Amino acid sequence: MSPTGVPIIKAFAETLPESPGVYRMLDEQGQVLYVGKAKRLKRRVLSYTRPQDNRRIARMVSKTASMVALTTRTENEALLLEQQLVREISPPFNIRLKDSKAFPGILLTTSDAYPRVAPHRGKPGKGNRFFGPFASGKSVDQATRQLQRLFLLRSCDDITFSSRSRPCLLHQIHRCSAPCVGRVDQDQYTRQVEQAVAFLEGRRGDIARTMEADMLAAAGEHRYEDAAQLRDRIKALSQVREDQHITAHGIDSADIIAVATGQAETCVQVLFVRAGQMRGSSEHFPGGDEADPAAVIGAFIEQFYTASEPPPVLLVSHMPADPAWIADALGEQWKTSIHIHQPQRGDKHKVMLGAIRNAQEALARRQAGRKAWSDNLALLGSKLGIGPVGRVEVYDNSHIQGAFALGVAVVAGTDGFLKSHYRKYNFPKESGIAGNDTAMMAQMLTRRFGRMKDDPQAEWPDLLLIDGGITQLRAALSALDGLGLTLPCVGVAKGIDRDQGKELLHFPDGRVVALPMKDPTLYFIQRLRDEAHRFAITSHRQARARATTAGALDGIPGLGPAKKRALVARFGSQKAAKAASLDELLAVRGISADLAARIKDV
Repeated sequence: MSPTGVPIIKAFAETLPESPGVYRMLDEQGQVLYVGKAKRLKRRVLSYTRPQDNRRIARMVSKTASMVALTTRTENEALLLEQQLVREISPPFNIRLKDSKAFPGILLTTSDAYPRVAPHRGKPGKGNRFFGPFASGKSVDQATRQLQRLFLLRSCDDITFSSRSRPCLLHQIHRCSAPCVGRVDQDQYTRQVEQAVAFLEGRRGDIARTMEADMLAAAGEHRYEDAAQLRDRIKALSQVREDQHITAHGIDSADIIAVATGQAETCVQVLFVRAGQMRGSSEHFPGGDEADPAAVIGAFIEQFYTASEPPPVLLVSHMPADPAWIADALGEQWKTSIHIHQPQRGDKHKVMLGAIRNAQEALARRQAGRKAWSDNLALLGSKLGIGPVGRVEVYDNSHIQGAFALGVAVVAGTDGFLKSHYRKYNFPKESGIAGNDTAMMAQMLTRRFGRMKDDPQAEWPDLLLIDGGITQLRAALSALDGLGLTLPCVGVAKGIDRDQGKELLHFPDGRVVALPMKDPTLYFIQRLRDEAHRFAITSHRQARARATTAGALDGIPGLGPAKKRALVARFGSQKAAKAASLDELLAVRGISADLAARIKDV
């Protein structure tokens, strides 16, 4: 066995410079244990050779068999490189977000002559404005509808906008001023956009005064229909102002970040405040067993705001180490100035106390939910006679007379449904088994567990629930037997009259069991089975919708969404692009000779 621990780290540190960089700690198998950053690599790595009070760090040091380091030009580059590696590798000893995608917001395409308003994630693009983040897509949709109702801005894409010959339904229900067909001139539309920007920036009083002046002017000029529309918009604005009263006194634009720690788990609560308005909140449960709130907040800020643009101020419940370093690096990335502050008194402190309380309550709810799932899984294993169950996989099929046939795998564990582990398996007609439920079930499990056999990191289920009766169960057992595997399997069939509560459980030994209708284990099995049904039906409908809207350019290798949009913008439709000559296709930016030939050949 190769040596590990302090001697390895000390010897490695002696080879390092006193410059910024990123280091990785690896175990005996070469797996990355931890990724860290440092302003001075040698000094930081040597700190691990001293006695550790933190048990997590002590365990990490004891497992370290080798190290790798990479120097960077600046400290900020080191921080950004560290976060990139953490996202790609997910080392077990790093604090890591399970979902750090950008939060949604509202995009205003101010680079267009007639800007449109639309939900958006990510960077807005040159010349455009992004307002957010919002806590959920639902709140973004609601805000977008308010903007349409108040300021009559278009929401259609550029291709639809340029191809319309008459107003759409949104104009008829007073949600758009129809700039696509010239129902509003550019100067008036620009005023509407300016009012929308003022609304999103919190300057609601200015908008009301401007609308009132416009209404009086229209009435004075006997444009009574225009005056009536402005009156309705003023009324709608007043209603919105009442619904969105200021809840964060003394805070203009900031994110409020609070941490609560519990039994081997941590919750980070983020409240979004923009233009004095509370835009919602989000809860995060970072992976890793770090219990120091300051370290958790530091890692959270670094990871969260590499994907989502930060506001000018971050209010935190615990000040992270090196806040200036974190603020400078994020400011450099987003080309803005960022301040990290821990409020100690006043209105901001009161809001922070509320955020901490919300984090504590969210953590308590999660731990209670986890206990409920653990109890249900334990009871399930006991009732089925298979021992402890920590992970369940449920399999189901969906098709319409063989069309759009697919199978799904739904996964649940002690944390509830593990949606990132869900899988879909498509069965095209040329497969020869589309619509054959038993053959589809057998092939689905063969594909699933055939791959898992070759993956040393695979997480194996303790129980397979097969939706269907003895026929589907036998197909599943046959597939597993062909792979040389033995896994606990139970078939779940609808009972008499196909009524819920009368399900029959089929076992490999031929037993058929009907649990009592009020048995909590039956309710739990129904919940697992219903989630598999939901996922299968939703996936099936999505496949049908894609087929319904498929165009002549779909499925061509190398032709992605951006190039497809360029072709449609140039020729007006997918069909017209498919009919274009090679020379015309080559004139479109990004279309190579090989790709043009594939477009013509398909």
